[in-house]
Amino acid sequence: MGLLRTRLAVGGVSTILVLVLGEVAARVLVATRMDPEKVRILLEDTDVKGRYRAHPRLPYVPDPGFPSHNALGFRGAEIERDKAPGRLRVACLGASTTYGHQLAWREAWPAELERLLVERGYDVEVVNAGVPGWVSLETLVGLEERVLPLAPDLVVVYQGRNELFPQSYRNYEPDYSHYRDPAWNFSSTNTLHKAVFRVSHLALLLCTHRGQRFGWEERLENPVYGCVVKSNAPEVEEIGPFLEDPSRTGAYRHNVEELVRISRAAGARVLLTTFAFRVDDFATGNLPEDPRSYPALDAQVRENNDVVRAIGEERGVSVAETAALAEEPALFRDDCHVTPEGHTRRARIVLERILADGLLPAPD
Repeated sequence: MGLLRTRLAVGGVSTILVLVLGEVAARVLVATRMDPEKVRILLEDTDVKGRYRAHPRLPYVPDPGFPSHNALGFRGAEIERDKAPGRLRVACLGASTTYGHQLAWREAWPAELERLLVERGYDVEVVNAGVPGWVSLETLVGLEERVLPLAPDLVVVYQGRNELFPQSYRNYEPDYSHYRDPAWNFSSTNTLHKAVFRVSHLALLLCTHRGQRFGWEERLENPVYGCVVKSNAPEVEEIGPFLEDPSRTGAYRHNVEELVRISRAAGARVLLTTFAFRVDDFATGNLPEDPRSYPALDAQVRENNDVVRAIGEERGVSVAETAALAEEPALFRDDCHVTPEGHTRRARIVLERILADGLLPAPD
């Protein structure tokens, strides 16, 4: 019995020693090898995560403190809230394809549009109001909350592909609450794990290093995915039948019509655009990447583009056919994100429509 107790004691001491040494090593690795911003997010409940910040009416907005964001929370150069006398202002709305996913801000099409307009003598600021992951409802709220206070003279809307997610998720609701969790709290995610991580960095590495383990949900720390109701994500066989339901296009039509209405009510002209989409290169974290669903997804983006064209005709709104870029695969990095040349080409198509339809007063 005495020998057994001795062995248990030695084993216990050895285990404690290993854990202590492991914790010391983990703290050194965390301090020297991990991005301090990521460490902060892993340890704290916070209202700022990476490039995003919490907002009372939106699931997230760009953080003004993030590199490439200006002090007003838009991507690009600094601007004053109030326009300079005589200066025009164009606001470009959309998601990551407007924001400029994985590109420098100067390579995104709103910055290129500004350059092209300035070359033609316009005194103009182009505001990049794109936010990765946003769907039309969020773009609508963002227009009211963040963009119209800047008094834009022209609002350009590039939206349509991200609608595939709420349009194809289970338990459809027109307010998209079946897709965006209205109870999701930006500032309080993985709370129990974070309490443990503050005590043990070894636990932090065991749960989060190169994957997710022991109940840690990595997606919750990325606001673009954290607010998605994953339990409503469809199986591949469900996507086609869901998208065949015409009522699922109704919310998109309503949201685009409201974008037009409130922009005009605020004194701004509107330019709608069709969306360039190449389904064979579909890449997303929100739907199965399965070719069996591709015909339905492609048909739905075409339907969303037809909605834009119909609104343009019915409401007398200019429409730029940027969907034509889908015919040039060399411009694309996946189904919707394009190269810098693709952004330049999109800006030129938008510019041509602005000039052809006189959507901005000609420079003196």
